Amino acid sequence: MVFKQYPFVPDLEHFHPQESLTEQDIKDLKKWGFNFVRLGVSWEAVEVEAPESTPNNIIPMYNYTYLDQIDKIIQSLANHGIYTMIDAHQDVFARIICG
Repeated sequence: MVFKQYPFVPDLEHFHPQESLTEQDIKDLKKWGFNFVRLGVSWEAVEVEAPESTPNNIIPMYNYTYLDQIDKIIQSLANHGIYTMIDAHQDVFARIICG
């Protein structure tokens, strides 16, 4: 499960055939025999530019809301006996350079 664009996580509330990870999605995964998920964690989503940054002084800031969502996903999968491997996903550094 890799979501390469904002919000970088699946929809956790509403079912979508390709963009959600609801409770029912997780139950289906378990029913289909899955016990392992590779979950993409995007550094682009983790480290964001602070609002007070300037062009010559970029101040990094960490998106703890995103990290909390990742934790929630891992815990939800674990509650159904599904293991998670964190994929520190990297597409040739960033989308900004067409990676």
